[in-house]
Amino acid sequence: MFDSIRECAVAVGVGQVEVADIDRLNVYWAAMLARKRAVEVLMLSPAQVLVDGRRRIKGLDLPQTPVVEGDRLLPSVAAASIIAKVTRDRMMEKLAEVHPGYGFEQHKGYGTLRHLTALAQLGPLVVHRHSFMPVITAERRQPDLFHVDIG
Repeated sequence: MFDSIRECAVAVGVGQVEVADIDRLNVYWAAMLARKRAVEVLMLSPAQVLVDGRRRIKGLDLPQTPVVEGDRLLPSVAAASIIAKVTRDRMMEKLAEVHPGYGFEQHKGYGTLRHLTALAQLGPLVVHRHSFMPVITAERRQPDLFHVDIG
């Protein structure tokens, strides 16, 4: 559906946030920031923004209508969800090429057993959310290479 949506849509915008934004804001508010950025990069200004969920997008000076389960009820919101998900999955696949062994191409960053095992064995990367408890735990378990006693 991704390619069909891109071909047929009047406009498509993708908003990104950095891991530092997620750590600072939390996942929910970082996702809202990404939505705001997605709307802001559209080539056309929408007459109405349909927001999947209960809240309007803070700081977005356009008419908005929050729709609970919007991705299930409204084709345009479902299309936006597909664009966002596939874009993120593709980013994770590229990340897997740069950081082999973490399984990003399979778990796509979700907290699966494989992901948690890789975190524990290999340690966290700068792309991991350092406010996420499994990352905090893995950071504590990694050896401190700067204070090794070499006798």
